[in-house]
Amino acid sequence: MNKILRLGSLFFSMVLLVFGIIRIMSGRENSGVFYLIAAVGFYIIYFSYKRSQGKD
Repeated sequence: MNKILRLGSLFFSMVLLVFGIIRIMSGRENSGVFYLIAAVGFYIIYFSYKRSQGKD
């Protein structure tokens, strides 16, 4: 279960990162920044799942 959540968080983080960059490049800086912040949040979730998996 942790592997699914970990990979899902990593995938969603990458999608949000790319979408945020596209939004910023198209001139919508405000919404692009929110997507980048969300991408960082999902990367933190991925990192915490990865770290908890290593302790098992």
